Amino acid sequence: MKFIENALKNTIDHLGAKHLERPVGSFITGFKDQDNEGLHAALFLEGCDWQEVTPQAVELGVAFGDCRYFCAPVVSEEAYEAVALLGELDEEQLETVRVVKGYHGEMELTTSAMYPKETKVVHLITGTHEGNIVAFTWYPGRLTQPAATGLNDNTPVKLTRERQ
Repeated sequence: MKFIENALKNTIDHLGAKHLERPVGSFITGFKDQDNEGLHAALFLEGCDWQEVTPQAVELGVAFGDCRYFCAPVVSEEAYEAVALLGELDEEQLETVRVVKGYHGEMELTTSAMYPKETKVVHLITGTHEGNIVAFTWYPGRLTQPAATGLNDNTPVKLTRERQ
């Protein structure tokens, strides 16, 4: 899809390939082992069979600003969703939730009380940065609301526990 190709190129040109790295949270096995994880991620994302799901994101209440949302199947890679929703955690798990500064500088919730689970979908969120359409983020797993929207049952909590 040309739109995605352009967004990925703009991301690398204006934000750097490092912006596409996933140091915590949902992941694809083997990406962290690459010398240039961000470029490796860009090549993977460019090869995905994307479908726009912005209307579904709006319906779920997870859409943010003028962002566009895309979903693709994960075909041959091993992908893991390393996020839970705050409302899915029991009392014991809630006690382990920490507030940390995220990779891009925003505050995020994390817990080591749960393991990531395998997923067969990946999402990509695009938006405008300094007049250019870029990839804001991408991740394996279901659509979730941005952490910046506040605390509620649908607030994402990144899972930091290594999978079994």
